[in-house]
Order: sequence, then structure tokens, then C-alpha cells
Amino acid sequence: MNKSPHSPFPIGSRHSLSIHDIGHSGDGVGRLGAIPVFVPGALPGETVEVEITATTRGLARGRLIRVTQSAQNRVTPPCGHAGTCGGCQLQHLDYPGQIQWKRNRVVDTLSRIGQLDVTVDPVIPMADPRHYRNKVIVPFGFSDTIVTGFFATGSHHLVPISDCLIQDSRFQTIIDATVEFANRVQLTVYDEVSHRGLLRAVMLRASDTELVVGLVINGTSLPHHHQWVETLRHEATPTGIGLIINQDRTNVPVTDSIRMLYGSPVVTHTFNGLSLSAPATGFFQVNSIQTRVLLDTINQMSPTHYSTLFDLYCGVGGIGLSLAHKCQQVFGNEWTSESVNYARQNAITNGIHHAQFEAGDAALVMTAWRNRGYRPDIVVVDPPRKGCSPEVIECIRRAAPKTIIYVSCDPGTLARDLRLLSTAYHIDRIQPIDMFPHTAHIETVVALTQR
Repeated sequence: MNKSPHSPFPIGSRHSLSIHDIGHSGDGVGRLGAIPVFVPGALPGETVEVEITATTRGLARGRLIRVTQSAQNRVTPPCGHAGTCGGCQLQHLDYPGQIQWKRNRVVDTLSRIGQLDVTVDPVIPMADPRHYRNKVIVPFGFSDTIVTGFFATGSHHLVPISDCLIQDSRFQTIIDATVEFANRVQLTVYDEVSHRGLLRAVMLRASDTELVVGLVINGTSLPHHHQWVETLRHEATPTGIGLIINQDRTNVPVTDSIRMLYGSPVVTHTFNGLSLSAPATGFFQVNSIQTRVLLDTINQMSPTHYSTLFDLYCGVGGIGLSLAHKCQQVFGNEWTSESVNYARQNAITNGIHHAQFEAGDAALVMTAWRNRGYRPDIVVVDPPRKGCSPEVIECIRRAAPKTIIYVSCDPGTLARDLRLLSTAYHIDRIQPIDMFPHTAHIETVVALTQR
């Protein structure tokens, strides 16, 4: 058996382990001596037998062999693919336990990274934590026949999936019909090593009334594409069907453009009377039900009236437009021109004439707004997982808005940024929202006011 020079535990060795915590990725955490061991599928309060699978400096990973003493909140995962598919990390923990752990994760991360002693509200859960994802990208594989599934955690090993607990319940019919078509006409599956084969993945995105399908291919055309379109239209009711051309040597399957074979590439969501259109291939919150909760929460946490709103990392304009009734002018910024064009159209569609949007780097655009004489009363930020850049944080501090609303999908970068802002701002409220049940991810909304 192999042994790391930094670990006394050989790879392949088995140990009894007491689990005392869950790590930020959803793995159970125990200790062998002073060395933490991360064990997917294990829960605090359990005694488990594990096999060491990897060791690095100061830590180890283990495979769960069996649970010898179970936690009270352990449940049988509702999905038969849990533990092999990498999509969900927490299905073996009952939903109240997931919610409590996610709140604890926010509290611990803000304290440990942000050095912040703050009160965190209870997580807002989903009433029904199933079939919430309005977008999925499902890779193809080959196992005697063409199959689809999801990759196992940390690998490119495809786990064939017959249905997914968290995806929109309309999706599987379309996935199955696409697989049947691909086998019937004998298409080939893309291979990352040889860069040969046609089929890479199928992407699906839906709203309450629309559903767009994009077939990701390593080529410029799809043989028998008319048959595929007719198959899908017979089996389901997609509003758009298209091809996503990706001939790059990359394991990122989806590009931003889709060549339509039928219908429209746009999906439109409605939240409390606000109509928001977005491209099927672009960014939008994946949980439509909880997005309504998110927008309501932001509305509740923002002042009743103000003059000027800066909405940074605005996407297709959802947050800024949902707050437009409270202010005299809205300025929104997103990096991509496509998102900004959709934001502008969404403003027109909703009859909002005092909103303007500009593409580009957030810090540069915000500086330009201020140079033109605009002073925000409130700044809303909804950055990607990496959080706000140092330049954006500095721009916000210089602009000195009375209120900041920070929407975060990563507690670690949230803690880092709040620590920088907290010297000039008081943290009034921290509200986590479960946008991603059965996974280790958590959305958090924070309201700050000027000291």
C-alpha cells in the first residue's frame, strides 16, 4: 500500500472513525490523531468504517465502507443514484438537518474567515425540495449503447442516470427521446482524449411556460436533425430546439450561442408581475421558486424609497428592475453585452423607463457613472462565486451609499468581502436562502447600512 510522506496512514488502510462535522463540500469530517479525514456520505455523531483513498499534507480522504453507529437525522437517499452521481452531496441527511447545517456553515464561515460576530437568520427552506432545477447540462456516454448521466464526484467517469430528483420533472422525457434518437440513427459520442465523436451533452432550460433544448455537438451539423426535432415535438412540448456548436478541446460543454432548428432560444420567467427574459445558454438562477423568495427578501431588506440604485453583476436586470418602483433611477452593469441587451429589453417589456444598463468591468463602469455625477443611495451586488473584486469593493466604499445589499452564492468570499466592508458599514441582517436543496451550496442575502 502507498503511504504519503506526510501521513502515517497508507492508502487502502481501513479505520474506525468518529465523525464530528460536515465540511464545506458536504463531506463528513473525522480525525485520525491530528489529521482530519474527509468522508463523503458520513454525518456528525456517527461512527464509520472508512478506507483511506488519498492523503496530502495534513489531511486525508476516505471512502465510507459502512456506518456502525448512525446519526438520528440519517435517511435513505430518495434518489437511487445518490453516492455515485456527483450532483447531490446531502441526500443522506434529512431536509431539516440540511437546513440547520447550511445555517451553521454561514455562521462558522463568517466567524472564521470574516472575523465577524453576527446574527444569522434561519435559512428559508423550500416547501418541496425536489425537481427545482430549471437548467441542466447532461453529458453523453457510451456503455454498449449511447447513454446520458452525470459525472461522479471529482472525475470524468459518467454515471448513467435514468431520472434526476432535482431537475425539472419535464426534462427526462426529452433526454430519453434524444438518447433513443441518437441510438436509432447511430450517432457517435464525443471522446475527450481523441477529440473525436459528435455528441457532447444535451442542455435543457425551462420556465413555467417555456422549455428550450440544446444539443451540444463536436461538429457543425447534426445528421437527421429533422427526425430529432420531430421526435421531441411528438414526445414533449419544447418551445425551442437548437444546436450548440462546441469544437473546442475543453471539458466545458456549453458555449453562449445556439443555432435554432425550431422555435425560440429565449425563456421568460415571471416573478410577482415582473417578466424577465433570458437566453437559454446564459446565466439565470436555477431555482425559479426560490428566486421569487430571493427577490421578495431583497425587497424587504432594502429601504422604502431612494433616489439612485447601482445594480452590479446584474445579469438580465432582475434585481434592479424588481426594485425600480422604489427609486428614481436604476443603473445596472454586467460583463457581457448579451446580458445587458436582455436587461434593456426587460426594462422596456415591464414599462420601466428610468433604468439603464451598461456592459463592461464593474469597477470601471461604476467609476464612469460617478464621474458623470451619479451618486448611489443603494448598491446591490450579486457577484459570481469568486465574489467582488478588490477594485469593486474600493469603488463601493468611495461611492459611500447609505445601503448595500450583497447577494452571495459562496459563504467564503462573502465573509472576505464583508470583512472589508464592515469597517465602514454595519451588518443589519443576514438571510440565507436554500436555493440548492440536497447540495452543499447556500445563497445568502446581507443588508448593510453606513456607520
